[in-house]
Amino acid sequence: MNKFYLNRIKDYFFDLPSAHRYKNLLISIINKTKSASPTNSDRRHRNYFVFNSEPLIIFTSEHMSEIIEFSRRIGKNKKAYFFIYFWWTLYDSYDTIKNIFYHYKIHQKEFSNHRITFLINDINEIPRLNRFHLPIKFLHQNAFVDVNIFKPIQMCKEYNVIYNARIEESKRHYLLKECNGISLLSAFIHDINENKIEYVDYIKNLLPGADLLNYKYPKKLRDFNIYDGPPQLDEKETCKRINKAKVGVILSAKEGACYASIEYLLAGLPVVSTINIGGRNHFFDNRFCRIVPSHPKRIREAIDELISLDISPHFIREETIKKMKTHIVNIKSELGKIYKSNNVYYTKIENDFERYFVNKMIINAQPFPKNFINDIK
Repeated sequence: MNKFYLNRIKDYFFDLPSAHRYKNLLISIINKTKSASPTNSDRRHRNYFVFNSEPLIIFTSEHMSEIIEFSRRIGKNKKAYFFIYFWWTLYDSYDTIKNIFYHYKIHQKEFSNHRITFLINDINEIPRLNRFHLPIKFLHQNAFVDVNIFKPIQMCKEYNVIYNARIEESKRHYLLKECNGISLLSAFIHDINENKIEYVDYIKNLLPGADLLNYKYPKKLRDFNIYDGPPQLDEKETCKRINKAKVGVILSAKEGACYASIEYLLAGLPVVSTINIGGRNHFFDNRFCRIVPSHPKRIREAIDELISLDISPHFIREETIKKMKTHIVNIKSELGKIYKSNNVYYTKIENDFERYFVNKMIINAQPFPKNFINDIK
């Protein structure tokens, strides 16, 4: 079957309500023998941030099966508090939550002094999590993106649209095929295989005039070599590239929080998104965001509409920050409770949060366990 028509069938399906749930149910029936994820004790880098050592508070995006590696370094007798992010939708697999619960019980049996709080991005996932009596808080990780990094920059808008997403099939770049003035940013493409090469070639032929902005000077997508990169940008350079466009888009059918979505908004760009699961819609506002079916024409129309509205970038940013503040207040409240229960002056959290805050409240790929042992001393 022609790749275009196969994609259209999948796109129509995943726009349907409960499509992901039915897909996962079918897969679970087929894979009845699937076992829980094992701990990988050989990993030498992990994603985490030690917010404080007394009391010991850790933010991490590691799977629940990996938390035992942290706890072993801390020790059973010392109190510790983990806030665990889910960077991906919990509906990606029918057994995902069961798997988390399985490892949570194992961890708590051995390390009862180490309290776990799961931070949820998608409010629709909460009822299912509650059935497992897991300790959860609706605290969206996009609220922890540093507003001082992503902001509007006064510059020429060279492009109609920007899409900040790894050039891989799940990101569905082909939905931009009816658009003009396209710019792209891409994370590094790992584990290159035949399918990934085929997708990049497909998109290069479909969007040959699109500019890839990872380079010092924009490179035409048609000239991109998958084995050469693309080069990775820091946050400030990413913000500069985002500000070259009038509208930001996100086209995947499932994600997690999707940092790109909040980075667009903080930089003052209106956003067009496809129907999706995972939680990225939370900060969207119908005054400057559109969620549309996964169809190239509907996406182009939404982009054109938002461009014609010519909405102030500063208005978009300010309204987004208002929504983020609710989550910041709530995480401070959670941290304050920990301080109070450990006889630390409750209001000290206000100063500590400003002092110790880092972008996204996480540092990726830290050497483990060396850095972690130093951080918890």
